[in-house]
Amino acid sequence: MAHYAKISDSNVVEAVEVLDDFYEWTDTGELDENRAVAKLRSFHGSETNWKKTSYNQNIRGKFAGVGDTYDASKDKFVPPKPSAYPSWVLNSDDSDWEPPIPMPPADETRTWEWNESTLSWDEEAQ
Repeated sequence: MAHYAKISDSNVVEAVEVLDDFYEWTDTGELDENRAVAKLRSFHGSETNWKKTSYNQNIRGKFAGVGDTYDASKDKFVPPKPSAYPSWVLNSDDSDWEPPIPMPPADETRTWEWNESTLSWDEEAQ
């Protein structure tokens, strides 16, 4: 089964639909995303915008979720910025949000939690 994200005019994912792989295959045995999009448009309207997404993240960066944004320039889905972390910045390479300071190394005895009020990492109590 293939998965396709319905994208709004403002590039926000509105829904994710499952579509039988049959609709992607051409007569010559090649995958064609445009064939699947045409079928989805026949179901949902000719003006709808669709992009394939993948659970194994081998296409468009991550599996699209409702509320994600589609970045057309990178051809990737970007999750919403975590509301609890306004200081976090978007990593342009993997299109994910990161704290402004990298997390210190963790091990079996030390784990870390981001503290937004001090913009630093606090050691979690064990």
